[in-house]
Amino acid sequence: MSFRSSILVVLLGLGSLTFGASSALAAKGVALVPQAAPQAATATPTPTPTRTPTRTPTRTPTRTPTRTPTRTPTQGAAGTATRTPTRTPTRTPTLSGTRTATPTATPTATPFTGYRYLVIAGQSNASGRGELNASNETSDSRVSIYGNDYLVHTASEPTDSATGQVDTVSLDTIAFHSFALKAGKDLANAGYGKVRLIPCAKGASSLAQWFVTANAYDRTTLFGSCNNRRKVATGGKALTAILWYQGESENASDQLRQAFAANHTTFVQNARSYFGASVPIVYAQLAKNGREEFNKGFQVIAEQQRQLETGSGSSLALTNHFMVVTFDLPLTGGIHLTQAGQKELGRRIALALRQRVFGEAVQGTGPRLRTSKPAFQPASNRTLVKVVFNQNINTAVNQYDHQFRVFDNGVEATISSIVRDPSSAKTVLITLAKATTGTTTVSYGDIAPASDGIWLTNIVKGASNLPAPRFGPITAVVDAAAVADATDDSDSGLDLGIVITTTLGTGEPVTTTVALTPTATMTDTPTATVTPTLTPSVTPTPSATATMTPSDTATVTPVETATSTPSPSATPTATASATTTPEAESATETPTPTPTATPTPTPLSEGPGPGESNDPGSVATPLELPLRLWLPLIRHTR
Repeated sequence: MSFRSSILVVLLGLGSLTFGASSALAAKGVALVPQAAPQAATATPTPTPTRTPTRTPTRTPTRTPTRTPTRTPTQGAAGTATRTPTRTPTRTPTLSGTRTATPTATPTATPFTGYRYLVIAGQSNASGRGELNASNETSDSRVSIYGNDYLVHTASEPTDSATGQVDTVSLDTIAFHSFALKAGKDLANAGYGKVRLIPCAKGASSLAQWFVTANAYDRTTLFGSCNNRRKVATGGKALTAILWYQGESENASDQLRQAFAANHTTFVQNARSYFGASVPIVYAQLAKNGREEFNKGFQVIAEQQRQLETGSGSSLALTNHFMVVTFDLPLTGGIHLTQAGQKELGRRIALALRQRVFGEAVQGTGPRLRTSKPAFQPASNRTLVKVVFNQNINTAVNQYDHQFRVFDNGVEATISSIVRDPSSAKTVLITLAKATTGTTTVSYGDIAPASDGIWLTNIVKGASNLPAPRFGPITAVVDAAAVADATDDSDSGLDLGIVITTTLGTGEPVTTTVALTPTATMTDTPTATVTPTLTPSVTPTPSATATMTPSDTATVTPVETATSTPSPSATPTATASATTTPEAESATETPTPTPTATPTPTPLSEGPGPGESNDPGSVATPLELPLRLWLPLIRHTR
């Protein structure tokens, strides 16, 4: 029998007993009704009013509001308006944002694992004259150097060491701390793979000494030696960039100063005929000179360097030609950057490479003069001169270290104050003691430092703390319509994006408009089948009878005939002369005469580069570097 059946039987039994008892009492004459009636009257109304109001308000208000908002949106009731705006903005932006960001955050290309090849060329500040001491830039296994001894080493300062020098044309026995190692390390730290430096600089060298000759691989010339070492060091892969610091020697005469832009352009054309048709060049604008008379000449050259930069708005501007500012850095000997200055220059060069060559979204340029009316005077008040940049600049401290000068028909005007224009964060406002009446010109940065070791910390800088270049003199246009804000600026090549045509170290040319987003250029993959860009229809072939020693003949290094040599677009006006020494370099850096005898260098060999001994298939070999291309065939025949 089930539990329910048992209960039913018991209840039925109790009902029978109750009925029987009531019947018995009634038979004995007991008055049951008068006593039971009052109980029934009390008990019956009590449950009805007590239970009904209690249960109804308790269950109805509690359950109805709770369930109605939950179920109403589903059923399409009025509660939909309450839940729809709550759920839609919460779920939709989350899903949309996630799906949109996923493809960008997940690169599909293989990370770059090859080398970034950097040629370091120019004169003494490229070679390095910063002091060597315990504060030297430390070595990094990711940064190697194809040294002057034609061997691969882990890079260390001095990077232009003369130890074991093979090509004596670029011999610098006083090479000290340079910018090269710092620049290489910063690139590696930013995720650009391994870096290989190729030092070629020569102290006191002029632009004329860097022009190509009939034999573009003539290692008794600066160009030929550098070209040969570039080809050997890269093993046929494309060059990432040329790091160039030169111009001091062009201060030897007014003729050379005025011809600087033309001669520099000739060098760039020569280099791109052999180093790569659009190889980027990152160059340093001249630093100051400790002697006032020399510093004035440096200003003439520095202004041309400013105009030669990509995006300057000048007709002199070259493509893939990017400038780094140095005039605020400390000097030693009145002309060379100190160790600290060289390190800072290396940092700036790496930033310029990251932004301008690799297209990364970093600020590696600093403020530049806007291209349209960079300096002007309001027609209504010629006591004011405004200089406009293409970026917001810092507020003036110490009147921007008093680096601005204003001239009225060539006569220097007295400046009352220099501040950032309250109406424009991109503008310097110069107030003169009296109004100018003639042609007003402005220059910046052409004041010689009072002594060695001085940092100019309060000059015009952008938000990235990078300085604006020295410039001028430039004419301040008198124009009632000119405005201080740079809304009409067209310097997109400097800040909004640049058109790059370069090899990026992969051997494959890339042409792209970069909008400063670190995407594709971070993941380019080198290919071993690419040959270096030389002159048309010329393919140097290694000789099977090579003696494995560097030589000035074609049996060792690729040598091109005179018919393949590109002719400069203009006849060079610069000439090398010992008279350049007083205004260019210290007396100890008189240009070394080109050797007339064939050098007898030590044998070429390439030891394992940093980390190469752990690379699969890496073999340390005494063979000349170009012959490494034959290693796969040699292994196959074993």
